Amino acid sequence: MNGAAEQPGSAYSFDKLPDNSTYIRLARLLPAASIDDPLKCQLGVHLRGEAPPYEAISYVCGDPNDTRPIMVDGSTLPIYATLATALQHIRLHDRPRVIWADAICIHQADDLEKSYQVQGMYKIYQRSKHTIAWLDYHESNGDFQRGMRLLEHLGSGKYNDLRLELQKIRRERGNLLSGRLRLSRAAEEARLLLRISGDSPLFSSRKTLTRLLRESRRHSQFSRFGSVLDDGGWEAVSAALHSSYFERLWIWPELAFSEEASFVSNNLVADVHKVLLGYGFVETMTLHDDDLNGLIPAGPLFFAGHYLADTAGKKQKHPPGSEFAGIPEDNLSLLALMKLMRDAKCADPRDRLFAMETLTSDPLNALNPPDYTLSASAVFKRFVRTYIELKKDFSVLSFGGVEAAPSWIPTNDEGELKELEGTYMTFFIDDEHLLGLDGRDPLYRAAASTTPRTLPPEAGAEDDTLSVYGYKIDQIVQVHRCRQSKTDSGLKIDPDILQSRAAARRAGHKDEDFWRTIHGNLSRRFNYLDDEFEETLAKLSASNTNTYPSLEFRSDLLNSHDRFVVTERGRIGTVPDNSKLGDIIVVFFGAQMPYVLRPTDKGNYLLVEECYLNKCMDGETYEEFSNGKYEEKVFHLV
Repeated sequence: MNGAAEQPGSAYSFDKLPDNSTYIRLARLLPAASIDDPLKCQLGVHLRGEAPPYEAISYVCGDPNDTRPIMVDGSTLPIYATLATALQHIRLHDRPRVIWADAICIHQADDLEKSYQVQGMYKIYQRSKHTIAWLDYHESNGDFQRGMRLLEHLGSGKYNDLRLELQKIRRERGNLLSGRLRLSRAAEEARLLLRISGDSPLFSSRKTLTRLLRESRRHSQFSRFGSVLDDGGWEAVSAALHSSYFERLWIWPELAFSEEASFVSNNLVADVHKVLLGYGFVETMTLHDDDLNGLIPAGPLFFAGHYLADTAGKKQKHPPGSEFAGIPEDNLSLLALMKLMRDAKCADPRDRLFAMETLTSDPLNALNPPDYTLSASAVFKRFVRTYIELKKDFSVLSFGGVEAAPSWIPTNDEGELKELEGTYMTFFIDDEHLLGLDGRDPLYRAAASTTPRTLPPEAGAEDDTLSVYGYKIDQIVQVHRCRQSKTDSGLKIDPDILQSRAAARRAGHKDEDFWRTIHGNLSRRFNYLDDEFEETLAKLSASNTNTYPSLEFRSDLLNSHDRFVVTERGRIGTVPDNSKLGDIIVVFFGAQMPYVLRPTDKGNYLLVEECYLNKCMDGETYEEFSNGKYEEKVFHLV
């Protein structure tokens, strides 16, 4: 066995692995007659390809100061209390259970070993015979267990045809402008949900169906089903999906690579992949449903979980009939995955990169291998530089900002990724394409078809400076708030912005320019937005109110921290909330977006964020640059 154990109770000491990249440790969890018996295990070292069958443990770490002891070969090793609780419950009474758990099987104080082990983490879960996803014992109440079982039931495949039909109806209904056709689709939606509800009355929403029936004006036809509807299933599913387990970053790659995995807790065992596919069903049913708003977690975190469950591991094809089947398996790049999982929790900010590298075949992985000997700042500086060099694209700078140090790396001092919800480079899915990130089918081409140009750090100098070639096009002279209404889905425009609109008209800008700026001119890319855009303009001309119909797609992006600006040259645009008077707007060669920079006293610049500037998004300023209007410059970002 591994490790020295001179006397019971002494601190456990890890022996070096023969080779960090090809060997792993496995623990033989010893049996116990009672749940209160001390935890004991024996630790062995094995070649990856020759390891005996084992089960991998996936869990939430919890408070790092809350630990419990486990006896490893007679010596004491402190582990997370949450892991100790899991092991107490899963150990057998009559025989050992071979397991892999990171806190026991990786020497956490050896950064070099940890780097290699994390790089091969997907193999550990992929080769396990079963993964035990341990859920918080204290969260496992009646509603929680009921919700997990309902999700497992919905993900069993029994309702797959209904889910796909519902998806199709909602997609068509969302793209229709005719009131008559919308009502027709609402009636189809109501019939479909009633088919689901009739088979599983615990998973029905009376409010949802009532709303749909009202829209379809077909009350009498469906009223006989009212007596079997029960709202309680939604609350149960909500309790399950709001578990702290789903907030942890590492659980998603752990589950994605597990061939077989089960959620386990007090009196609960549920198939992981069925539960996550069940979430996909639930998310489809609750799409754009105000009655269920807040009950079911939505957004990137669970989208990614659903996506990963659908692929069930690295490079695996999406199953036939999947809503993701048309998206190429490599379409979620490393940067896109980091964006999707930005709200997940992790104790070490470096894991925001290293955990996501296990889930993609992005060529960036080879240039950014897990290395816990580097600081978080060094890890992300390396990532940004290699990204620009390899991708020939500046999308990664959209994750920077003045709260980071340096401002051009994608995390702040607490290791959190930048808030991107109000920016234009946010991850998009339209039909079967990803837009924006990694230069794929870009929404904008501010620098036309140029190539990024940077200066390497000077030999022996600190690498905190990113030197980028580009040209200054303007400076901010007015900043106004643009906020989204909480009472409807429209955009509320503050009076000072309307005054700016009047000023813009005097400067030669049309109403169309003003509204295309507010909405990021997205109507040019998404056909179904064209009519909504015209509706917005019509309302503008017909009313003096400051509330207008929204372009729904843009409203989701334009949140309360965007600002409407007027520049020194009379341009109009939108910028991030932390922009200030005197900030400059530049275009970097090779960039899709203009960027807001803040000059420093030392002649360098802080990167504030990307921005939208009307009539500067499709290479117009580069043509002016080519004609001598602007001067080339190296911007030193710090």
